Amino acid sequence: MRGLAALMIVVGHCLAISNIQLPFWLGGNLIHYFAYAGVDIFFVISGIVVSGVAKKEADHSTNYSSGVTSFHFITKRIFRIYPIYWIVFFTTCLLAPYTGLALNAATSGNAIQSLFLITNNNSIVPQAWTLVFEMFFYVVLSVIIFIGKNRLYHSIAYWMGLTLIACVVCRIFDIDAFIFTDALIFEFGFGCLVSYLIAKEFRPKPQILLLIGMAFFNFGAYQTSIHGLLSALPRMLSFGVGSAFFLYGLLCLEFNAKKRCAKPAVYLGEISYSIYLWHEIAIGLLLYFSSALGDIRTVHPLLFVAFVLCVVIGVSAISYQFIELPFIRFGHRCLGHVDRQIEANWKLAYLKIGAFAVLICAILIFGMRDLLSHHMARKFFAGANLPSQTGQISGAKRVAVPGKDQIGFVTYGPYIPLPIGRYQVAFTYLSLAPQNTVTGRADIADSATGKLLSEFPLFGTDGHEKEIATAFEITNNDGHRIEFRNFWNGVSELQIISVKLSAN
Repeated sequence: MRGLAALMIVVGHCLAISNIQLPFWLGGNLIHYFAYAGVDIFFVISGIVVSGVAKKEADHSTNYSSGVTSFHFITKRIFRIYPIYWIVFFTTCLLAPYTGLALNAATSGNAIQSLFLITNNNSIVPQAWTLVFEMFFYVVLSVIIFIGKNRLYHSIAYWMGLTLIACVVCRIFDIDAFIFTDALIFEFGFGCLVSYLIAKEFRPKPQILLLIGMAFFNFGAYQTSIHGLLSALPRMLSFGVGSAFFLYGLLCLEFNAKKRCAKPAVYLGEISYSIYLWHEIAIGLLLYFSSALGDIRTVHPLLFVAFVLCVVIGVSAISYQFIELPFIRFGHRCLGHVDRQIEANWKLAYLKIGAFAVLICAILIFGMRDLLSHHMARKFFAGANLPSQTGQISGAKRVAVPGKDQIGFVTYGPYIPLPIGRYQVAFTYLSLAPQNTVTGRADIADSATGKLLSEFPLFGTDGHEKEIATAFEITNNDGHRIEFRNFWNGVSELQIISVKLSAN
C-alpha cells in the first residue's frame, strides 16, 4: 500500500506541476483530488508499521535498559530518513537551474531548518514537509519507549489524549504551536490503533471496513474538488479516517485469506520513500528537457504521466539499491558496535550516547530558533515553484501567452499556515500590455475558509518588471492555508516572477 500511496502522490504532483488533465474516461481531475490522500495513507501506514516495530523492539530488549532501546529505535529512524534526504536536498540545489527552483527562495534560516527537517515550509524539497511530522512521531515514540516501553500502546493513547487537549486549548487561546498540535498528528494515532487491534486479533469483516474507508475517501475528494487542498482538521477527518478504515480492512483481508501481497507491490513499498523524495526532481528535469526538445505533454497526457511514473520508479529503484540500503545497513553496523561497547564498558558507552543526544538537541534548538520567535522571516516564492492552472515555466517564472494558454490562474498556493499577526505580500510581475490595460488580478485567499483577504487588479507594465505590495492580517488560528493567486484574463502576455511574504 505504501507503493500505491507514493504513486498517487507522484500522479497528483505530475498533473499539478505539468498543468495537464487526464482524459474524462480516467476520471479527469478526480484522480488529482484523490491523489492528495496519498500523504494521509503514508501517515497511517507509518503509525501501523513503526508502532509495531517499536513494540517488537521493546518486547525483545530485555537485555538492555529503556535508554538503550530508545537509542536503538531513534538511530535506525535517523539512518532511514536523513542520509537519502540530504542527498536529494543537495542534488535539488545543484539542479536548480533545470528544475525551476530559485535558490534565493530560501533564507539561510529556512535552509538550515529544511536541512534538518525542522520546518514544514521546506523551500528546497517542498514535499519533505511530511517528513517533519514523521520525525516528530519517531521522537515521541522514542521518548515513550524510554519512559514506559512495557506499556507502549497505552502510552501512545495518553499522548493522543494530551494532544487533543492541547489542540482545544491552542484553538481557544489562538496559540500557534507549530506541528505539536496539528490535526495530522492524529493520523499516526489512527495507525497505532490499527496496529493494536490487529495485534489483539480483533478483525471485523474487511468488506465493511473497506466500504467505510472508500466513503470517507470519496467525501474527502468531493471536499477537495470544492475547496481545494483541505486544511489539517477536515483532511484528517476525511482522508485520514478513510485511510485508517481502508488499511484496517486490507490487513484483516490479508490475515483472513492468509495471502501476502504480490512481490511487485512489496517492492514498490520498499522503494516508496525514494519515489517520494526523487519524483519532483524527475518531473522538473523531464519538463525542462521536454520544453527544449519539443513538449511531450502535447502527445497525450496519459502517455506523459506513464512516462513520468516509469522514470521515477527507475530512479527510485537505483536510489534504494545504492543509497538507502547501504545507509540502513551502516546504521545497523553502528548499533552493533554500540552494543559491543556497552558489553565491554557500559559507562563509556552511555557517555557517548548522552553526548550524541546533546548534539541532536543542540542542532534542534539552533534550527528552531526562528520558529520560536513570533515574527516570521521573509519568505520568497519563485513563480515557477508555485502551482498553476495555465502558462508555462520559463526559468524561475511562470509565463502565460495569448493564443497558446487558456485563461486561468497563472500561479496559486502555496497554502502556507500563518500564525496571528500582520503580513505584507509583494507580487513581482511583467506584462506586455500598456499600463492602462487590465491583464488580470492578484488576490490573497484563505483556502480553508474560501475567504478573500485582499484583491486588486494587475495592469500592464509595458514590458517592465513591477512590484505591487499589499498588507493583510490573520486574527485567529482556525487552520488557515493562505494562498497568493494571480489570475490571467488572456489579453496580453503575463509573467509572474515572484511572491514575497514578510511579517509586519
